[in-house]
Amino acid sequence: MVCADRAAKLPAVPVRIATRADLPAVQAIYQDAVLRSTATLDLEPMQPDEAETWFRSFGTLDPLVVEEEGGAIRGFAYYANYKSRPGYVHTKEISVYVDEAHRRQGVGSALYHDLIRRARSSGVHALVATLSGPNEPSEALHRRYGFERIGCLPEAGFKFGRFLDVSIWHRLL
Repeated sequence: MVCADRAAKLPAVPVRIATRADLPAVQAIYQDAVLRSTATLDLEPMQPDEAETWFRSFGTLDPLVVEEEGGAIRGFAYYANYKSRPGYVHTKEISVYVDEAHRRQGVGSALYHDLIRRARSSGVHALVATLSGPNEPSEALHRRYGFERIGCLPEAGFKFGRFLDVSIWHRLL
């Protein structure tokens, strides 16, 4: 499915490539997701050395972007290799995390709009997202950007003492 990214309805929020100086704020947003949500199935926050290695894995072909307002990072998103085998080179896995205080304010939409534009211009053919939970806000964001739920891995995840379904979402560019 190919659909418009609804650029006309996007609020004017600045999205840019993350810099090393953004890492503490990005790490804080992610730590909150690890400790308080099922948006990630990580169980422990990244240690500083792990965060440094993770940050260095991004670049022109696999960008990490942030949304910033008034000097504060309100969310981040990225895409990276879906799998390590060479035949998957044109497929990327996409993820977004928004600071709890700024959810439902267009931050996730701005980040996805920017990343999808970058993916298209970089020759990415397909984007994949895996959502654990139920997570209706994330599902709505993915639907808004033309992703289709193509499958479910029942009880494939485990967090907070319970098994979680993991749904697979897909979009062709």
